[in-house]
Amino acid sequence: MSGTHCNRGHELSGRNVYADGHCARCARAADRRAAKRRRGRINKATAVGAPLRCSRSLHELAGDNITARGRCRACMKDSRDRTDDKRRKRILAEVAAGRTHCDAGHAITARSVSKRGYCYDCERDKRDRLATKARRRAAAKKQRISYKRSTHCRNGHRRAKKNTDRRGSCRICIRTAINAREKRKRLDSAYAEDRREYQRIYGDGRRRAAGVKPRNWGPKSKRVQAQRRRDDNVFLPVEPFLGWLSEWLRFNPEQRLGNLCRAAGSTERSVLAWRTGERGHIQIGLVDRFLVAAGEPPNLLDVLYPLDSHEYAVSA
Repeated sequence: MSGTHCNRGHELSGRNVYADGHCARCARAADRRAAKRRRGRINKATAVGAPLRCSRSLHELAGDNITARGRCRACMKDSRDRTDDKRRKRILAEVAAGRTHCDAGHAITARSVSKRGYCYDCERDKRDRLATKARRRAAAKKQRISYKRSTHCRNGHRRAKKNTDRRGSCRICIRTAINAREKRKRLDSAYAEDRREYQRIYGDGRRRAAGVKPRNWGPKSKRVQAQRRRDDNVFLPVEPFLGWLSEWLRFNPEQRLGNLCRAAGSTERSVLAWRTGERGHIQIGLVDRFLVAAGEPPNLLDVLYPLDSHEYAVSA
């Protein structure tokens, strides 16, 4: 046995090592092998009809007196009784010597010590814990049975083979929860930025693998030069536009944001970036296209962005 592992290679750390340094897994395996041998001897003796007694030769190993691991129940009970008696004598001696509280902090006297040598309050607390665990197991079992017998899930979706998984969960509810979680993630600007960076790197790697040349994003590229030649290339703070958009959607509940974005030549993703604060400015020409698509009067652009606000514009 080395310093870190036993002879069978099990790591000696945490709960896998006893106080005497032996491997817990090896000890449990030895107990299982011994139980198998005991059970084999009992089955062999029972098959030939020969009486078989326990190791102390006091009790007959037959019927309910045999545990699943081949031990004598009567001997186990005697052992527990002897242990409880020793514990009770020890606790009573400590009480007589001046002990006033048990290990859990309950007041203890000679009359409050049970036959097993424990405090009555401790035994009551233990019974309450076991009863609580039993109630929880029964409730969980009842819920599993009700899931199998019910015709609808808790959200009202009808249970059918195509929308119920092997555990009995509703696939519609699962998809709804996943979509809600993804929506919350998309509203997080940091997550959105990380996701776009991942997609950019992944797409760039796929293009390189397909033999596509890298894009030219330098200042002399045709795309950048064309963007700079546009007349409406003036960027302004996005807050007035977002205020108008929220009010327009509130007064026009039948209209969808996606339809408005497509009519204005933009996307919902851009609106999400403005709302989360990832982008703080918007192009003045794009604001005009949104207003035209929404059917607003022409003078609204000057109301949202007066001429004196253009001095704060950000050039592209």
